[in-house]
Amino acid sequence: MLFLMDEKPQCCIHCGHPCFSDGTCIQEEAATYRSQRIDRADAVVLAAPVYCWQPNALTGALFDKVRLQSGPWNRVMDNGRPALAIAVAGGTGTGVFNALQSMVSWMCLWKFQPIEPLPVTRFNYRRVLEDAPGIGERMAAAKAKPFRQIWELIAAYDSLPYMDYGHADEFLWLSEQALAGLRAEGCSESVLRELETLFGKAMLAQKKSQRERAVKYAVQAYQTANRLWLDVFEGKIKN
Repeated sequence: MLFLMDEKPQCCIHCGHPCFSDGTCIQEEAATYRSQRIDRADAVVLAAPVYCWQPNALTGALFDKVRLQSGPWNRVMDNGRPALAIAVAGGTGTGVFNALQSMVSWMCLWKFQPIEPLPVTRFNYRRVLEDAPGIGERMAAAKAKPFRQIWELIAAYDSLPYMDYGHADEFLWLSEQALAGLRAEGCSESVLRELETLFGKAMLAQKKSQRERAVKYAVQAYQTANRLWLDVFEGKIKN
């Protein structure tokens, strides 16, 4: 396990050393060691918090200096070890997909075999925790399966869930997760009616390709969901 807060990875300064060829960082010995540890792993689970709609800076510093012996996407098609990205967005939950897309892009660069990524917010974290053991078992049972062609690598990553999500899609997803969570908390349908109505309007507008209306109702649905969530957990709503 690597805890980046303890590792304190330094930023890459683009010094010109051929690190992609020899796999070493002459500026930071620990960066070379981190790359070697990742190279030896049978699988990788990458978890990062979301800061300002991006993975936090420590994760970015890690990304910039990892150099695997299998090489990046445009070299021989090996690696293929399973990898899972987990983005955790506290507070509003927004930005979780921007961060996840960045993390998954890094996994694609190094030709890992992707496991369906996990967006985590306060709205769905309990369900994620319930699913986590099963995901771990799948990863433990998986074998390295290198891609044969570059197009297969790109196609596999582009077909992953959430990779084509924009901001409006994120607001809709957050509303949906909050709705499911509020129902699990026992909220009555009368309490949830406003949220369900706005969510339904957003989905209908999206289906009809009415972009601005879809965005409007998606944001309103999210704002309503967020308010209800806070009210439920602060005890303002009694079910």
